[in-house]
Amino acid sequence: MTEVEVDVIKWRRSIGRLGGVNLGTHSLRKSGSRLRQQAGVTLEELQQLLNHSKPSITINYIDNNEQDLVDTFEVGDKALFGGS
Repeated sequence: MTEVEVDVIKWRRSIGRLGGVNLGTHSLRKSGSRLRQQAGVTLEELQQLLNHSKPSITINYIDNNEQDLVDTFEVGDKALFGGS
């Protein structure tokens, strides 16, 4: 396990759920996969990176509709920065 992973696990245990938003390592894994896809990483590369057996699993894993993402960001912003 890398030093960064250990730090993330320590942070996760100390923070837990913040404002009802899951800020765990799995959420970070999914977000990172979406960012990689947006940056041009191919589906096949993501599938291999995520150790998925089928491309359809990877598609379902990273594919959220736009409103889901907007809702997630709004809730996360409220939890992290306050406000309405």
